Amino acid sequence: MKGFAIAIFFVILIAMPMSITSYNDLRTDSTPVNFSETGNTFNKNSNLTHVVYFNNVKYVGVVEKYLNNNNINYQAGKNYIDIYGNHTQNSLNSLKKYGSALKILNNTNSQNAIPLINYIPSANSNGEPPYVPQNIWSAYNLTNYSTKYGGAGETVAIIDAYGSQFLSYDLSVFDGINNLLPANISIYEPLGPVTQTNFNWSIETSTDVEWVHAMAQKAHILLVVVPTASSQFLQEAINLTIENGMANVISLSWGLSENEMSPGVLSEYSASFKMAALDHITVVAASGDHGAFNGGNTLQVNFPASSPYVTGVGGTSLIAKDGVFSQTAWGGGSGKSSYGSGGGFSTVFSAPGWQDPYGYNNTMRGVPDVSLDASTQPGVIVIDGNYEYSVGGTSIAAPMWAGMIAILDQMSGHSLGFLNPLLYQISRTNYYGKALVSVSNGTNGYYHANYGWNPVTGLGTPNLGWMVKAVLNLTGSAGNEAIFSPPKDMTDFNITTSLNLANSNISIENGSTFNFLSLQYTPKLGIFTGIEESNNSYGALIMLSTANGNYSYFFNITTHRNLKLWISFKGDVLSAGVNAYSHSFNIFPEFLYASYIAVGVDRTGIYGSLYGFPEASFSYPDITGHSNYVANTYYDLYINNTAPENYSMVNVSSNQGGLNFSYGNPTVSSINAVRNVLKNNIQILLNLNQTSGNISGILSQESTNGTFSENGNVINSAEFNFQPPGNYNISYSSQDLKTYIDISIPSTVKVKLNISSVINSSNNFYSNLTADYFINLEKQNGSSLYLLNENNSIYMKLEGFRTFHSVVNAGEKNLTVKLIPFAVRLDITTSPGNATVKINNQTGVELNGTAEFLVEPGKIFLDISHPGFITINTTLYIFPGQNKTLNLILTPSHKMVAISGVIRNSKYHFGVSSVKVEYNNSDYSFSDSSGYYTAYVPEGSANITFNASFYTPYVVTENSTSDSTINVNISFFLNPSNVNNPSITLDRAIPLLFFTLFLSWTLSSQTSVSHIDVHYYQLGTKNNNTLKLGAGSTFTFVNGILPGNKYVVYIEVILTDGQYIFSNGVEISYSNISFLALNVSIVAFIALAAYSASISIKKRARRKKAFKKLLEETYGSSKKWK
Repeated sequence: MKGFAIAIFFVILIAMPMSITSYNDLRTDSTPVNFSETGNTFNKNSNLTHVVYFNNVKYVGVVEKYLNNNNINYQAGKNYIDIYGNHTQNSLNSLKKYGSALKILNNTNSQNAIPLINYIPSANSNGEPPYVPQNIWSAYNLTNYSTKYGGAGETVAIIDAYGSQFLSYDLSVFDGINNLLPANISIYEPLGPVTQTNFNWSIETSTDVEWVHAMAQKAHILLVVVPTASSQFLQEAINLTIENGMANVISLSWGLSENEMSPGVLSEYSASFKMAALDHITVVAASGDHGAFNGGNTLQVNFPASSPYVTGVGGTSLIAKDGVFSQTAWGGGSGKSSYGSGGGFSTVFSAPGWQDPYGYNNTMRGVPDVSLDASTQPGVIVIDGNYEYSVGGTSIAAPMWAGMIAILDQMSGHSLGFLNPLLYQISRTNYYGKALVSVSNGTNGYYHANYGWNPVTGLGTPNLGWMVKAVLNLTGSAGNEAIFSPPKDMTDFNITTSLNLANSNISIENGSTFNFLSLQYTPKLGIFTGIEESNNSYGALIMLSTANGNYSYFFNITTHRNLKLWISFKGDVLSAGVNAYSHSFNIFPEFLYASYIAVGVDRTGIYGSLYGFPEASFSYPDITGHSNYVANTYYDLYINNTAPENYSMVNVSSNQGGLNFSYGNPTVSSINAVRNVLKNNIQILLNLNQTSGNISGILSQESTNGTFSENGNVINSAEFNFQPPGNYNISYSSQDLKTYIDISIPSTVKVKLNISSVINSSNNFYSNLTADYFINLEKQNGSSLYLLNENNSIYMKLEGFRTFHSVVNAGEKNLTVKLIPFAVRLDITTSPGNATVKINNQTGVELNGTAEFLVEPGKIFLDISHPGFITINTTLYIFPGQNKTLNLILTPSHKMVAISGVIRNSKYHFGVSSVKVEYNNSDYSFSDSSGYYTAYVPEGSANITFNASFYTPYVVTENSTSDSTINVNISFFLNPSNVNNPSITLDRAIPLLFFTLFLSWTLSSQTSVSHIDVHYYQLGTKNNNTLKLGAGSTFTFVNGILPGNKYVVYIEVILTDGQYIFSNGVEISYSNISFLALNVSIVAFIALAAYSASISIKKRARRKKAFKKLLEETYGSSKKWK
């Protein structure tokens, strides 16, 4: 039995390392993947020849075995193998039998991309300092957008080779000297660690990262680094970024002339960029720095900037004089010696349909699309390897544009994706010259800049403020609709139409097409029901659009043919649906009796005329009581703004029994279409009087010489007071027209408004209340209001509170609203930084001397304590919707000396933030964003230690007397051994005992950690669980990992300077055969041990009993023997 237990134990030992190589690499848009999988090790003599990248990691061990058998040198990662040394491609051909499970990337026979950058050390420039971010913000109207909005929530991916060894330090210096926010950056090395340095690529990488951050300070930057500049490696990095949805903007600052790339490589890259367009990802690329000839003897353009699916970015010379900026095209020279903005016409790609701006007269794709500052005179500031450079080239312009696009995405509320059609649409509107400013002079060695698009600067440079306006406007709605008269009897009706959509042949759509039936007061206000289509996917959409907001309901559907769209009204319930999918609204019929019927197509986010759409066929609407009813059909062309250039390419034509909507110039349209329909109808807009409870109506009709009557009684005023409830017949009579409408006026009731909250039930709230979608009121708690005497849909909004929504019966005479506040963030910075901070007896997690809390608004109890200092006990009132920051310096409880100062970088002289200032052996505080710090020490001799990432620790000894204040200003010196980019690797993730997960990880050396967060969640759910650990943790156990589920786990390390890094993400499940075997073995071992222990206990008990019996037989009594 013991032998069997020992055997089980050895099975566990064997299974454990086997399980480590069995990770599934998760690739989703919500999970970090293999960030900084290993620390960068630099070896200039490295001879990397191939990378095997695994789509299925179970083949890693198989390939390792093959490489070992063939004596091929390699280094294996979790989803890749880097291959080194002298061997032939034939030696790897046998790996192709594994098909799509892996890719073999060749570093020996593919072209190397060139970083498109020009630089000189700032000390060697012509004396004019390089531009800093504030200069660029001012030149391109970016100041408010970079600092206030900053692309928050957006991700910009930068694809580069080799990377930069000292990027983390250089970025901190760049941020420090330019007074920028700390960067949110992650590093992803999908093809293995970088093992070589490359000076040009190092400056390129620093330039890209620093200037994306300078443009969009709050955006997440994902730096994707491959180990060489092989075009195959770079393309694979692009593919992985796109396939995994890791960013909404991709920036590329490198390329090659089209004629240097094989047709196969161009085709593969183009497929990648088309995939990005389909996934709503914007790709920008530098157009080149060698003018029209691109360093050759013939006119050439640079790829990937020439791809139709990429936004090519050229260069200008930005000139500052007396605080005013002007621009010319960047470039000059001639022939092979030409320099400056790459541009011209592709010899590979035809001109796309959207590239037809003013002045364009070529059948081939033109480059660039837009431009930005790229001149080296004076250039822009870049920090690389602790040196300052003046940098120019379109490698500057591309990341600047990428950062601005992140802000445009943020302001739009969605990724703009394939951007080129929108840019050229702007050039056709009166936004041109404002949002995009043409550069009309200068040359790139052959072509000359002129007004409109040109092959030097494209459409021109951006004014971001105007770009935001243009984008928000042009990505709005444009469409066409056919209008019909409403029924005469509006007290109870049902409207239906049938819809069939043709199959779509459109390859890319950035927005959606809505095919609808509506009852509407304007093209944007009313009730709409129909089918929304985008990229060949369909859904049923029901929407009530009011002046108070839109209320939408969406249902996924699988068909787009033989659909029944319908709208009905009865009582106060307005309903709409598509086939069996429906929704009902309890409404106050404010607009109902002023409405008309329409069927149509509304196109959103598709930039007007630039794309086709599936043809839609509607039957004529059928109205209950009006068989085959068709009246006064007019086509109403509508757009989202008044610019005539923003036209709608939606044409309407008649078919037998209905109408077709198709792509093309509208052949029949009338801006007076609505008026023409309403000439035969009465319009009544209702209003509920909150003083009397009566309902009044504004009566209107297009004719001016007629008379209104109510049940035969002449109405002498345009406003008529109805006495609710009741049905009314309103007629209109003139010399040319006699018409009427039957309407229903609901009853009303007076109710009292009672608003309460968990904060303070007696609070005197004053809130915005919407009743039945159309009654909009500003009401104070305790006031009275009139509602419909039936079920009412109530919405109430108040800043800092969740929106209240309920259907209430006003017959109860009381409207009770309970408002629930959102939690607010409370940050409390203390000195000493390690003081214990509690709110409502809950201790906060400290980061750089700041304790963070998420608290419910209301009264809170604050307790801050630390040995040797006076405890702070106080009560605070936290208001809803107001995040709060407190800075508190504790007062010593006995005589101490206050020491303060500013910590500066010794070379660049900016204040260094997040420096840990340690004193009194265990106390510490942190320097603020300007480098200022305060410390309290006992009188006499005291040592103060200053520590920060990248810097040599500094110790100061002070001799002082009590009740004095000493200023100690510190200059820090860089320690080169501490500036390698920090990284973390998740080494082991092993599920144990069908309940617990064991995790271990490795941090790169010299990483100053504040704390560590372990994130894990179950696949298919949105709940992300977080386990917080101390700075020195290297392993932990996570409970609740159950069989039958798949889990994802990754590690987030928060550094003391505020930056954070991620480990690789790992998918865990017990379906992994190694994990299953391990756990079965453990359970079997435990069961066996328990069984063995049980047997041992029983044997011992029997021996004891036998021994006792023996004693009794020998001595007559065991007691006598004792």
